[in-house]
Amino acid sequence: MPNTRGSVLIVSYLVIAALVAYTTATMARTLAEQSTSGRTVRLSSAFQSAEAGLDEALFQLRADEDWAGASGLQVTSGGYYDVAVAEDASDPTLKTLTITGHYPSNDPTVWGYQRRQIEAVVRIQEPSVFQYGLFADEDVQIKKEVITDSYDSDDGDYDDQTPGDNGDIGTNSTENECVSLAKETTINGQVVVGPDVADPQSIVHMDDDVTITATPPVASRSAALELPAVTAPDTCGGNVTVSSSNTLTLTEADSPYCYNKLRLKDSASIVVSGDVTVFVSELKIDKDSTVNADGRPTQLIFKVTSDKDVHIKNSGVFVGAIYAPDSTIQIDKQGDIYGAVVGEEIVVDKVTQIHYDEALHYVGPSSGVKETALLSWREVQP
Repeated sequence: MPNTRGSVLIVSYLVIAALVAYTTATMARTLAEQSTSGRTVRLSSAFQSAEAGLDEALFQLRADEDWAGASGLQVTSGGYYDVAVAEDASDPTLKTLTITGHYPSNDPTVWGYQRRQIEAVVRIQEPSVFQYGLFADEDVQIKKEVITDSYDSDDGDYDDQTPGDNGDIGTNSTENECVSLAKETTINGQVVVGPDVADPQSIVHMDDDVTITATPPVASRSAALELPAVTAPDTCGGNVTVSSSNTLTLTEADSPYCYNKLRLKDSASIVVSGDVTVFVSELKIDKDSTVNADGRPTQLIFKVTSDKDVHIKNSGVFVGAIYAPDSTIQIDKQGDIYGAVVGEEIVVDKVTQIHYDEALHYVGPSSGVKETALLSWREVQP
């Protein structure tokens, strides 16, 4: 019996020892997993702090392209970030950003400190006034069977089988019926009215069978689109009339051109070589005329220097952009516009197609605002 009791005692000690060893190993593993999990969480929080720093840098550079960065800025949810900005010596519109995220503090001696770093390349650009297919400071009136869509001439010619859906129209106005769309109009894009309108669709008049493809179909701008005045060159030519079936050739070498009045009579044409700007006080394009028909919209920009009406009559083809901030622009029926049109007021007659060229977004008169384009980013070792 004594031997049996001794054996039981030894076995009990061994079981207890095994349980203690198992418990200790389990606790050690649990503590290690908790430590690893905590480190992972802190690493993630440090990266989120760096992302917050990138967002802040893009915002600051839009407001001030000379912003030089900042350090020790705190994230609302916890963590800190530093932003360093370096300018490209060969291209001042390019900035290289180095953003370091810290968590839980920006002090490396704090227990559990982690940091992550992002390097990003940003371009600061000034979009032009040509951000819409049609834009008016005041009213836009579109009659029936008008179609808007878009394409990007940087990618090739317009393809009617695959039109884009950025054929937006807009206005700075917040007045009732500042945009009027007659029946059977199709806007492959969005209608945008002036700033701070609680119910934008309530000030847009739409007849039956109007289609707007964007969601939401009508929106309100956050701020008015600035339309700077046009200043003509010191010396300007007189009146130029291109007779029926004749051609006016405009070349980059002689640009900019400046006319008092430019008129294309029926079936006349303008041919463009290179990139050309034309200042003109009065512009009239009669029916069946073609303007830059074999070119790209970015090649030809008309800047109207007066408040006289601009007329583009029916059945013609116009490839280019018109900027007439003080004029009413009348586009008559059965025409095709490739590019963009900006005026004080715009009236588009029926059976007209407007093909907005997205390549114009950075071509032409500046809208006075800045945009930051994030070209690339990567995580780097801090």
